[in-house]
Amino acid sequence: MSDPHILDPEHAPTPFTGDEIREGCPTGRQVTLVHTSEDGKSEYWTTSFAKTGELNAVLVNQQVAENGQPLGGGSEFVATWDELQAHASFPAANTTVSEVEVTTPIGELDCLLYEVEEGSTTKQMWFARSLPGLPIKTVYRDGEVTILTTLVVRDTQADPPDYSD
Repeated sequence: MSDPHILDPEHAPTPFTGDEIREGCPTGRQVTLVHTSEDGKSEYWTTSFAKTGELNAVLVNQQVAENGQPLGGGSEFVATWDELQAHASFPAANTTVSEVEVTTPIGELDCLLYEVEEGSTTKQMWFARSLPGLPIKTVYRDGEVTILTTLVVRDTQADPPDYSD
């Protein structure tokens, strides 16, 4: 039996399978991230699982104020669980995976740290074992310069809508 964490024989295992992401991202899950650029400017964004099903999810990305209030309309897209898993599939030859504990705004979390070297750039992604889906922290570097840091500052679960009569 093949390992469902490996999508390509030349890639490192992904932190989560599509099934694990589906189970961890029910309708109503909303992740708020702060993106901080090289110049120190920060923007807040949410990724919301607006509707989830057996095969895919409808997600909405939206820029928000620091307090979570929407700043305009969001963009909606549909992705299969396998497509979401594939976002964390990287060539094994330039990927290092280690286990670390990280303190974040949402708590102390056991994580898998993926460090991916692509030429002069390095991408570090911390995936919390208890929160399948998005990395809880991402750092992009070009040489020694940090270009962008993304950090999850809230991870909430709203009750799914009740469509019954």
